[in-house]
Amino acid sequence: MPIVSFIDVVSAADAEEVRTAVQGLSEVHREVTVLRYFEGRTVEEIAEMLEVPVGTVKSRLHHARIALHAVLSHKEK
Repeated sequence: MPIVSFIDVVSAADAEEVRTAVQGLSEVHREVTVLRYFEGRTVEEIAEMLEVPVGTVKSRLHHARIALHAVLSHKEK
């Protein structure tokens, strides 16, 4: 089943906010986020590309989502 990207489910204005928030992530978190949600790569593909364990990719994605949620939910207020 293909993953739905952030950009597929948000308006153009929201998409720009998401892009800006992603750019604010640390390099390792930004890298996995872009590969997973913008390029649609699987966790396994990302792990292979970056030569890290699958668990590391999952952890980085988890922390990236937390950071993005904090930034994006703050902008709603």
